[in-house]
Amino acid sequence: MPGRTDSRCAESALLFAPCSSSSAIRLVVSIASRSPISSSGDTPQGLERARVFHALRSKLFGAAPEPVSVDRFEIKRRLGEGATGIVYAAFDPQLQREVALKLFNAVSEQKREAFLHEARALARFAHPNVLQIYEVGMFQGAPYLISELVDGGTLRQWILAEPRTTQAIVDLLCEAASGLVVAHQRGITHRDIKPENLLV
Repeated sequence: MPGRTDSRCAESALLFAPCSSSSAIRLVVSIASRSPISSSGDTPQGLERARVFHALRSKLFGAAPEPVSVDRFEIKRRLGEGATGIVYAAFDPQLQREVALKLFNAVSEQKREAFLHEARALARFAHPNVLQIYEVGMFQGAPYLISELVDGGTLRQWILAEPRTTQAIVDLLCEAASGLVVAHQRGITHRDIKPENLLV
């Protein structure tokens, strides 16, 4: 079917977030092929070392911190790390907005096209309960993904922060499910639904 994403390639590419006009939850979808991404590349770790080094030098010697960037995107702070890469809050000086940047581990030449093909399909996917993907690219042999930055935490953090009613939790999950339904209708399968991939 034209425009259909091969579900075999969609491991966990979308971040789904129940986020209607009255709530703030987003479903997170991240891109990863069924074949494991090679961890031999050092791009995310190298970037993280550079970021920490410049921050320490600034604190120790009072020098202005040198910006660490992935292409035009300026890294601001680390948000988290998973098996496939590291997620940062970043700033896009061209469009003057904050974004989330996920830098994946380096991939082989053969996997780059598959990654970019899937990412383009996800970028065309728009739903109020799915994290919006803005852009994808390659940086020093490693793919990266730019998405909207959700100012909040995961569903697990939201649940543990204070007592929640069953109805409040069900309402958020129903919003996330509505995004999943539309994704499935378009041939995109999220194979890693868990509280950490739901942003509130």
